[in-house]
Amino acid sequence: MSRRIGFRVDAGVTLGGGHVMRCLTLARAFRARGHSCVFLSSPETLEVIPPDMWDGVDVRTIEVGETGDLAGRFDLLVFDHYGLAAPEESQWRARAGTLLVIDDLADRPHDCDVLLDQTYGVQAADYKALVPFGCRMLLGSGYALLREEFALNRAAALCRRANSGKSCRVLVSLGMTDVGGIAGRICGLLKELGGIDRVDVVLGRKAPSYAFLEEICTADVRFQVHSDVRNMAKLMLACDVAVGAGGTTTWERCALGLPSLVVILADNQIKIADLMNRAGAIGLIGDARTSSDRDLFAGLTRFLNDAEHLRQLGRTSAELCDGSGTRRVAERVLQLVAERERAYGQV
Repeated sequence: MSRRIGFRVDAGVTLGGGHVMRCLTLARAFRARGHSCVFLSSPETLEVIPPDMWDGVDVRTIEVGETGDLAGRFDLLVFDHYGLAAPEESQWRARAGTLLVIDDLADRPHDCDVLLDQTYGVQAADYKALVPFGCRMLLGSGYALLREEFALNRAAALCRRANSGKSCRVLVSLGMTDVGGIAGRICGLLKELGGIDRVDVVLGRKAPSYAFLEEICTADVRFQVHSDVRNMAKLMLACDVAVGAGGTTTWERCALGLPSLVVILADNQIKIADLMNRAGAIGLIGDARTSSDRDLFAGLTRFLNDAEHLRQLGRTSAELCDGSGTRRVAERVLQLVAERERAYGQV
């Protein structure tokens, strides 16, 4: 039975594109199982997410507060939006058989039948007073929404980490919107460090740091910018350490056991970064909004000069996420949708 599945999700210059990207990952899993998907997103979202990254899904523009009267009815509607809560979600009740909310803040009430929070260490008690009685919860990094390429490359990546030599190839991936020009700041610091063989920078051509990075690449042959990465897992597999943000790409690095030096870019990244730092799964080097370049440089130097510590970070992080979360979510959610359809006589 083919179902119609909607996604209410936005991206923005400040917000970034992580919410849309993880929803696209889940949409791929649903489509692979024969279901159709529709994205309901803001006009700004279409400016941030390039057309070729939508995989041909049906995308319709909508503003916060609208309920997409022309979008039709959905068998399942997915919300992944910090600006929406129970009052807005309830407005869609008559238009969807099942409501799924993706959240990682646990700071507002939701009206949903299923809640997904892929945060490491999250507990059911965190949401007990925020969701309706009977809401099913999928909690923890075992449900991290990653593209299939990460599960497929996990074994090879872990084998490479176990047998790595003394090379130091650094991946810099701090979000497609390059908030505050953070990619340029980090690369400006890395070029002053010795002992680095290569630096691969993932950055969109419209990013604030792009022109500066081109200058660095011209002056320092160790640096290379990648603007159209189609298989991030392969690039991560080739690298020895990553400098990244504390968002959804955290789980990509964990799945491949890639040691991560994390820079916090937004408030919603603080909790997960703190938990993973205390667990010994990342190296926290600072907050881009409050840390000086001197502080960030000190953090980079401290970790990059300690190869054994980096290897331990990679081993610990690999235990938190195996890359198969998307499959688990898709199968479990579709099972719950079918159960609700039978219970309420919708089939």
